Amino acid sequence: MYFGQFQLPLNADGTVPSYIAGYKYYDPNNAGSSVRFWYQGWKDLVFGKIKEAISNGFNGIFLDDIGKTNNFKPNNPFGNEIVADIDDKMADFVSEIRAFLTSISNGEKTYLVGNDPIGILMSSPQVAKNFDAVLNEGGINSRSVDLSHMYPDLSTSEALKKVVENYQQFGVTVLGHDWFANKLEILKLIKDLDVYSNLGVVTSYQIGFQGPDLLKYGPLVLTATEDNQVLSGTSNLPFIYSSGIKLNSTFSSGSNNDQFKVNKNVTSIIDSGGIDTAWFDVPFSAVKFQFTSTSDSTVTYKTNELTRLHDIERLIFSDKSIAIDINGNAGTTAKILGAVFGKDSLSNKQYVGIGLSLLDAGMSTTTLASLAVDAANLKTNDQIVSTLWKNVFGTTASISDKAPYIKLLDDGMTPGTLAWLAADTTFNKVNINLVGLAQTGIEYIPVS
Repeated sequence: MYFGQFQLPLNADGTVPSYIAGYKYYDPNNAGSSVRFWYQGWKDLVFGKIKEAISNGFNGIFLDDIGKTNNFKPNNPFGNEIVADIDDKMADFVSEIRAFLTSISNGEKTYLVGNDPIGILMSSPQVAKNFDAVLNEGGINSRSVDLSHMYPDLSTSEALKKVVENYQQFGVTVLGHDWFANKLEILKLIKDLDVYSNLGVVTSYQIGFQGPDLLKYGPLVLTATEDNQVLSGTSNLPFIYSSGIKLNSTFSSGSNNDQFKVNKNVTSIIDSGGIDTAWFDVPFSAVKFQFTSTSDSTVTYKTNELTRLHDIERLIFSDKSIAIDINGNAGTTAKILGAVFGKDSLSNKQYVGIGLSLLDAGMSTTTLASLAVDAANLKTNDQIVSTLWKNVFGTTASISDKAPYIKLLDDGMTPGTLAWLAADTTFNKVNINLVGLAQTGIEYIPVS
C-alpha cells in the first residue's frame, strides 16, 4: 500500500474557485443555499481525486487540509457558519463516500488519511459518531477525538488501539496527521499499512497525481511516476517507501535514521548520516551482496538489476538481516562479543541484535562492554581478566600475565573499560576475523 495526496486548489490570487465555494450564489440572509453548492462542489472534487488515485494504483488517499475553514479566510463570506451548515450533511456524505469507495476499489480496503482535520469531515463529535473511527487529536477549535460512544470504559489511547486492532472490514478510516505521527505504535497494528510518516509538515506536494515527485520536507511516500527520477527526503523515520517505483530511480535522504523499502527498480540509495536500513522484498539467496569501498556496496539481483548503496548500515531481506557497518556499531558489537563471550558468540544472531539496538540507541561502548561482562556472570576481577585473556589470545593466562590487569581493576578501572580495551586490540580483531566481516557483514535478529 502507498499513498498519494492532494490539496484544495486555489485561484492564483488565493481565493477559492467559484465552482467549489459558489460565491456568486451567496445570499447573506440564507447562507445555507450557498453552502449546499459549496458542499456539492467540494464533494465532487474529493470524489474525483479519490477515483483518480485508485485508478492509478493507490489504495490510500491523503487529504491535505480539504475544507479546513481557515483555508477560506478572509475570502470566505460564510465564516464559521460553514462548519455548522456542513455538519448536517456529513452523515449523508459518509454513506456516499463509503458506497463510492466500495464501487471503485474491487472490495479491497481503502484508507482515507487526512490532515487535521480534513476540515469539515472531522470537525465535530457528531461527525465522529458516523465513522467507524475518526482518529484525530486536535482539529477545528482544538476538539479532541471522542471515542466514548464506542468504548465508554476505555481511555482515549486504549480506545484508539482497540479501534485499530478491531478494524478489519472494508471501509474508511480517517487518521489525523498528529495521531499519524505520534501514535506509530498503534498504527503498526494495521497489518497492511506500510506507510508510517509524519504528514504534518507536508502542505503542498502532490505525489503521484501531478507535479514533481520530489519531496523535501519528508517523510512521506516517494513514488516515481517516470523513469530516471531522483526522490529526495529529509526523513526522521520511519520509511521512505518505494513500492511501485519506475526504473532507474535514486533515493537520497538526510542525516537521520532512515529506512528505505526498495525493489529491483531502485538503482541507488544515498544517505548522509544516521543508522540507515534498506529493506529488500526478496530473500538473501536471490541477490549477491558486495562491498565496493568502505562506505559503498552493491546488491545485485539474479535477474541482473543492481542497487548501489552509499552510507547504508543495515540490510533486511525476507529471510535474514545483515549489519554492514563493520567500521561502526556492527564492528563494535562484534568486538565486544568476541572478547567477552568468545568468537563463536558472533554466530548468536540474537546477541548481535541486542548489541546493535543498544549502540544504535546511544549507549557507549564501555557501558555495553560492562553489560556484557555482567551477562557473562564474571563476578571477580580474576574471572574478568582470565576470560578476556582466553578469548582474545586463545591461551590460559598465567598469574603473572593477569597481575597488571587485575591491579588496574583493583585501582578503580571499570570492567567495561578493560573489556573494551581488550575488545579493540589487534589480537581480538584478528581472532574474530574482522577483516572478513568487513566483506560480508554480520547477521543479526532485530530487536522488536
